[in-house]
Amino acid sequence: MLNNLVESHVGSNRDAIKADLLGKVVYDGPAVFKRLRVDQVDTDFVTRCLASFKTAKSADIDTLVVLAEKASKKTPDDLEKEENEDKAGDTKKEERSGNHGSTEEKKMYDPFKLVCNTLRDFSLLL
Repeated sequence: MLNNLVESHVGSNRDAIKADLLGKVVYDGPAVFKRLRVDQVDTDFVTRCLASFKTAKSADIDTLVVLAEKASKKTPDDLEKEENEDKAGDTKKEERSGNHGSTEEKKMYDPFKLVCNTLRDFSLLL
């Protein structure tokens, strides 16, 4: 089974990205949902997938909710400081340049992969 979520091996300059995206980010833009054809997804399929998902991956959902709550209590600067501290202590930074993050972010990787793979593979379970 192909895993669509892989670790990044690319670093970036967050300050440059922040400056470039300032005023350009649109959240919940209708054009995105239209392009993704969200309105064309069968409601019954979504209902069955959600019910199955909540049952099969409840522990992963709970983990993500707890970690997101903890991370949301920190400022972006605090999260970035944790990431920089992680980079400084990483002896393999050339190999893993894009795999740094806050403690909460790192703990989210495995449950998030499971959640996404479950959603990706749901049609195979019908």
